[in-house]
Amino acid sequence: MHCATGTSALESSLLIWNGRISISLPPTVMTEVIAKNGRWRSTWTVTLGGGSVELKGVLKVQVHYYEDGNVHLKAGSHVHICD
Repeated sequence: MHCATGTSALESSLLIWNGRISISLPPTVMTEVIAKNGRWRSTWTVTLGGGSVELKGVLKVQVHYYEDGNVHLKAGSHVHICD
């Protein structure tokens, strides 16, 4: 992850169990100079079996910005794709 004026971290986990692959990605971007922070988290599960593939995911975004007061945004989405 690239962040020109702050620090970032990416810590992921991978779990394979009973025909399923789960991946979790929770990066965080922190900047103190510009007073903005952000966090994007996602968890993905791929299920393989019977000649089909199923993908399920959850995306979550959280942003904080300070400009004449605090501004917060929280958003998310669920993804489900079957083959």
